[in-house]
Amino acid sequence: MTVKAYDERSESMISSAINNPLHVKTLLQAGFQIDHQNSFGKTALYYAIQFNQHDSVKLLLSLGTNVNHAYQEEKENNWGCPSNVTSGRTPLMHAAQHSDIPMMKLLLKNGANLHDENALGSKALDFAIKDNKEENAAFLAKEIRNTITAEVKADIKQLNLLGEKEYKTGDYKKAKEHFLQAIELDKTDVNIKLLNNLAITTIKLKDYKMALEASKRVINLEKENKTLASAYFNYGKACSLLRSEGRSRFINGKQYCHTSSLRYFVESFEAYPTQSRANVIIEGIKSKTDKKTSYTVSCYKNGLDGLEAVRLIGSYLYILATPDLNYDGIKFTVNESDPIFEFNPYKVHKLSENQYLHVLFSPGKIPRDVLIGNNYCKREKGGADFFSQVQ
Repeated sequence: MTVKAYDERSESMISSAINNPLHVKTLLQAGFQIDHQNSFGKTALYYAIQFNQHDSVKLLLSLGTNVNHAYQEEKENNWGCPSNVTSGRTPLMHAAQHSDIPMMKLLLKNGANLHDENALGSKALDFAIKDNKEENAAFLAKEIRNTITAEVKADIKQLNLLGEKEYKTGDYKKAKEHFLQAIELDKTDVNIKLLNNLAITTIKLKDYKMALEASKRVINLEKENKTLASAYFNYGKACSLLRSEGRSRFINGKQYCHTSSLRYFVESFEAYPTQSRANVIIEGIKSKTDKKTSYTVSCYKNGLDGLEAVRLIGSYLYILATPDLNYDGIKFTVNESDPIFEFNPYKVHKLSENQYLHVLFSPGKIPRDVLIGNNYCKREKGGADFFSQVQ
């Protein structure tokens, strides 16, 4: 018996039965189309992957389902497909985001293409990274590296060395060119050393978008503290320069620098503390706010024992003080009619022999004014420095 075509927008009966391989087999034997597409261009294989039905995937692959079939863009857009489903998504990309390593191995064994890209230029590896599937990302990166020959690896190393040499001599344009060539050859786009080198070079060239993208990719991938610290610092530096030059955080329609540069510098210090990073934090807390950063409080020597400087950014309160700071003396209000709320102690870091960074957090509400000891720091949206001290 042959079952004729479904309505174009309908889901396949096979997709509905995907949790039971025996039912799937019965439907296929009855003549149901193995690669029937719904209005998004989705076949039964995608559902089997998403629900981790390894046996159903094995059955579909053994009977010839298209392992590299991709969604159709025009049908996605017309049918209002969710934004996380992008034109050109393949089953391997779907598995990278929704399934596990055995599933990806099964697809690769049956001809799935590691290097396919969707309409946005994302590969399966990118889907794993975006969805924080760390094991999947590590597996795919290794698989991609295994496809690179020894000769190409040597070329990558040589290009990186050339870029580093040119960076040291101040030829940043040449250095950027060689780092990009090496990344293109690497294919994985997860070569941490290359990405960090690209970030520091493009900061010098004021190509902040590329610096931010490279640093963010390292932050998403890297677990080794020293390298992660460099990426956070590079990201914070690019954000700081972007703001100091009065440039928008929106670059080509995408927003960067979602929080203050100080926050990224603190993240860098937390990952791998150094005195130079501590000095940047100290300077950031003590510095007055520039006119382009609204709603920021800075206060100096407010009478509380051991207090040196304060910076309030969003829900975070950064305090430079001695280690025995009395947290009971720190409170905030949301507006003039609201009662006083307390900050929650978050983290303490030793920056120097007598200087400690106290990071406090206000959950739920963004504070307006801060009460520190016997002094009151009022946040304002006007004036030369966006802060005033009220005795």
